[in-house]
Amino acid sequence: MFAAHQAQKDELPILFIPLHQFDPKGDLVDAVGKFVEDDRLLQANPIAPKVGESRLLVIFDGLDELAMQGRIAREVSQNFVREVQRKLDRFNQREIRIQVL
Repeated sequence: MFAAHQAQKDELPILFIPLHQFDPKGDLVDAVGKFVEDDRLLQANPIAPKVGESRLLVIFDGLDELAMQGRIAREVSQNFVREVQRKLDRFNQREIRIQVL
């Protein structure tokens, strides 16, 4: 609901990613690229440094469900959150480019 409401405002591009259709392991940029490529949503990876959006809100849905699926899934979700934090720190050094919810 929140993603749909934000998209209707048309203030900021929104990328909604349901985590049950996403591989949260490994590099965030590669995983987002694979997600949009597999779903044929976009022509290019929207978070790629050279070709991505200048501003973007990425909404990952389902992290709470992933974390409740047992010890291994909880570790995967914790590593995923750390990877997101590292990438955001790097992407947003000069100005806010990508926000994640």
